[in-house]
Amino acid sequence: MSLAKRRKNLFVFFLVACLVLTTTLGATPNLSQAKKKKQGITVTNKMTKGVLVIQEKKKLQLKLKLQGKKVSSKKIKKIFKFKSSNKKIVTVNKKGKIYAKKAGNAKVYITQKAKGKKKKCKLKVKVVAKKNEPVVTTTTGSTAQPTAEPTKQPMATPTPSASQGPQLVSSGECSGMEHGGKYAGPVDGKEYSAMGFYINGDYCTTSYKFEGTNKKYRMVVKGASSDASTAYVSVYIGGKKVGTVGFAGTTLSEQSFDFKMTDATGDQEIKFLLETDDGKNDTFVNSYKLYYIPDAPTPEPTAQPTKQPTVEPTPSASQEPKLVSSGECSKMTCGGSYAGVAGDKVVLYSNGDYCSTSYEFEGTNKKYRMVVKGASSNSSTASVSVYIGGKKVGTVGFTGTTLSEQSLEFKMTDVTGKQEIKFLLETDNGSNDTYVNSYELYYIGDVKPLPDAPIPASVGAVSTGKYRNLFKELGYSDAEIDKKVESAWQKFFYGTDDERIYYPVGEDMAYIYTADTDDVRSEGMSYGMMICVQMDKQEEFDRLWKWAKTHMQHKSGEFKGYFAWQMNTNGTIKDNTPAADGEEYFATSLLFASARWGNGEGIYNYNKEAQEILKTMLHQADDGQGVNMFNKEHKMPVFCPIGNAATFSDPSYHLPAFYEVWAREAEQDNDFWSEAAEASRQHFKDATNEKTGLGPDYSEYSGAAKNEGNHGDFRFDAWRIAANIACDYAWWAQDDWATTHANRIQSFFYDQGVDSYGNQWSLDGKNLSPDHSPGLVAMNATASLASSDKKSWSFLEDLWNISPTTGKYRYYDGCLYMMGLLHCSGKFRAYLSSNTPVVVNGKISTTNAEFDLSADKKEDVTTKLILNNVRTLSEIRNDKTVLEKEKDYTISGDTVSIRKEYLSKQAVGVTKLTFVFDAGKNAVMSITIKDSKSPDVPDVPAVSGPFDKIKATDCTADSKDIKVEDGKVTLNTTDSYIAFDIDFGSETAQSITTYVKEPNNSGQLFVRIGSLTSNPVRIYNLGNGSWKEINTRLWPTVTGKTKIYIQANKPGVQIDWIQFGK
Repeated sequence: MSLAKRRKNLFVFFLVACLVLTTTLGATPNLSQAKKKKQGITVTNKMTKGVLVIQEKKKLQLKLKLQGKKVSSKKIKKIFKFKSSNKKIVTVNKKGKIYAKKAGNAKVYITQKAKGKKKKCKLKVKVVAKKNEPVVTTTTGSTAQPTAEPTKQPMATPTPSASQGPQLVSSGECSGMEHGGKYAGPVDGKEYSAMGFYINGDYCTTSYKFEGTNKKYRMVVKGASSDASTAYVSVYIGGKKVGTVGFAGTTLSEQSFDFKMTDATGDQEIKFLLETDDGKNDTFVNSYKLYYIPDAPTPEPTAQPTKQPTVEPTPSASQEPKLVSSGECSKMTCGGSYAGVAGDKVVLYSNGDYCSTSYEFEGTNKKYRMVVKGASSNSSTASVSVYIGGKKVGTVGFTGTTLSEQSLEFKMTDVTGKQEIKFLLETDNGSNDTYVNSYELYYIGDVKPLPDAPIPASVGAVSTGKYRNLFKELGYSDAEIDKKVESAWQKFFYGTDDERIYYPVGEDMAYIYTADTDDVRSEGMSYGMMICVQMDKQEEFDRLWKWAKTHMQHKSGEFKGYFAWQMNTNGTIKDNTPAADGEEYFATSLLFASARWGNGEGIYNYNKEAQEILKTMLHQADDGQGVNMFNKEHKMPVFCPIGNAATFSDPSYHLPAFYEVWAREAEQDNDFWSEAAEASRQHFKDATNEKTGLGPDYSEYSGAAKNEGNHGDFRFDAWRIAANIACDYAWWAQDDWATTHANRIQSFFYDQGVDSYGNQWSLDGKNLSPDHSPGLVAMNATASLASSDKKSWSFLEDLWNISPTTGKYRYYDGCLYMMGLLHCSGKFRAYLSSNTPVVVNGKISTTNAEFDLSADKKEDVTTKLILNNVRTLSEIRNDKTVLEKEKDYTISGDTVSIRKEYLSKQAVGVTKLTFVFDAGKNAVMSITIKDSKSPDVPDVPAVSGPFDKIKATDCTADSKDIKVEDGKVTLNTTDSYIAFDIDFGSETAQSITTYVKEPNNSGQLFVRIGSLTSNPVRIYNLGNGSWKEINTRLWPTVTGKTKIYIQANKPGVQIDWIQFGK
């Protein structure tokens, strides 16, 4: 044997020996791991993919092991205790016997009875509807079903005309079809017939004889889900999958898709197969219809495709969408920097690239469907916007390199005649190119006229249990609405990488991803939890909560108990400071989870966790460390509980709807939370512009805009203010001003173009960004919950039609879009514990009034009582003094009159009368007592120097937009100002005093030294309707010659004189 061969054999022997040694030495860890696997509770009943499936009305004894050892049925009662998550679906007794009550999904929690650390197990249970055995007729050699092959119309290779529509060629009822799988069977006990599918592999089948190749078909399937979630079924023809349909909700609905039969002909099996079951619902399939779609006429090679005029069509109820125009993009006009034709498609490379054609629209108030075929240059989603007549009607996105069809629906309300159809790239971020192949334009029918102006509820939904479904009020069906909401959920939680924001981690955690900054935020995590509890998605809720609790919540230090607002996706902290909106949504979603699902153990004791967060927000600094998240003096959330950031607020953090929940559900501080709700309602009035309704990102506690950076404007945070106000009104109906605000802000945006307005503004209405963002669209649509203006329907239509953002900026837009859909569909609700009393409050129609002591102007002050058929007025008080009925006030029907004889005895100033009801909150009327015969202001001596009183009317000629009347100056707008040229010489001005009157509260004066762009000195508390002398310090101090400008944050502020102090 050669030396080389001997060495080779020795090397092989060495490797074998090492392998044997490694296997032997590795036995110990494996045994240890096997031992670990034996620990705990194991359910040994037969299951399907980890789910115990049982038919309704059946009983089943659980078979259990503890630490790998079988437990006899006699000992189960002594060793374990059981709890069902939903006793309406399944119950379980002390002996571990399960009773399936009705179809649905539930969990059974199994806990060891032992001291110290207990073993636990969570068992998923699916109860399926009781099967009816199908009626069969037995013949020799085969089993025939009553309708094994449904009635069909032979196609005989049709030769369609250009105007021929889809032809019904086959249809059938699914309940009579041949079926298979483990549990599939006809369903009884419903108002419709259906085949029930319960687990993957369940199916029903029929067949149809296809004639000819290269044909296009449309499959329409009617079905439903067993609950509000979406139930899917796949359709196979000849063993090939051609599409999938999904049914949201328990009401039958029709879903459709188009497909092509390119090379298969003859008898082909049509199979409806369940293959996406995850244990959450069951699928009920009622029937199907198969349509043959004739080839569309080939368009002429021209920039304007062949079209069929609409000529005021009057569709019947059964009319299918009518193809009115189509075209190949490669034959269109191209433009932009790089757009060009590549084979049968146009390639759009950078923003501004486009291709265009035109179509002559006839008649107004018409609804259309645009179907666009295209693809991406890679696996990511490539989007293209569709413009008609220069107006954006929607966006479609193509995922992957294979051509696919995407559609959108839009309305042409007031535009007719020849209009440009443009496919424009405007979302390019360099990650892909967009391929556009062709389009089809379908006429659907006339647009229904908008309903009459909405009527806001006078009693909150928490009291009545009636949450308004605005989409239904607008005319959409329950099935359409459920599908819209469920589709959004699927995209944001389980869509493509360009759509989803929900990312599972391991077996029991997940986070909400902020793609544009590559991080995770407490805002997003808490939003995600709120969406989950509203959608009844407990598994996703628990995953998000565990990630937040594990990685985000501080265990010690100045932020103990708070959540870091910004994290890396690996669970490490990116910025450790907290932000109040995260804690607010965490606490409220946990309270709702407790009420909706009940409490588990550990971190899944939702109520306990919520109470800890509420306590921390208000008492975190009680030990001398840190800063509370709510300012106890102003009863408002701070912007951030650290340093200077705790000295101001963010109006979008104000959530009075939530504070009312806390006032009822919290274990302590209930009065504070009730007062916080009232403080926030007032803050909304102080912080929003009286003309536009716009509020700032950041605000002082007084309501004045906090001009830090650009956050004194209406920007991204401020989008949420309108929805916060409207949600509060929808749930509690405490302050009718919400209707004033909804009408105000919607009127402003309506005038800017309801489906095209920009997303950033100055408070007085100057546009700062042209983007029309789905997140802002959703928040403005939510304002409709409080609106009484017919314009509100247009905002709901805009939300219904707009496509959610995909790609880099999908997080914030997506969260607000999803919550907006929930708000507007009546699915965003307050879930309270069963022992929480809900009291309907009494109200008064007039909360502010005036009374003139002048003899010829004395009149009773009146208001109407709003008792909601449940409250009664007990008494009226002035501080602690109870007014005497008939003497001090009278009641006639629902009108209360405060008598002028009583008011004449009150001093000049503000008298506050408290209306006390038999239960619930009191109402307060503020009456300003004045005497028009008394001089409003004292005499002002003539000016003799810079430190004497200076009349406002002595301002310079370059003062802007002011009104001079009765020796006083009124600032007409927020852009108005009075200016003075003053020479202080060598002396220094250190303060300024002014005699001023504002039309209502929360006004401010801005004193600017030297120029209109200098940082202002602010003067607060301008008298709340009365003349008032106010002083403040100047910083920086002023000396020498200078120009002084004085402005106000609200129009209508009057100034009589100013005076500088040394």
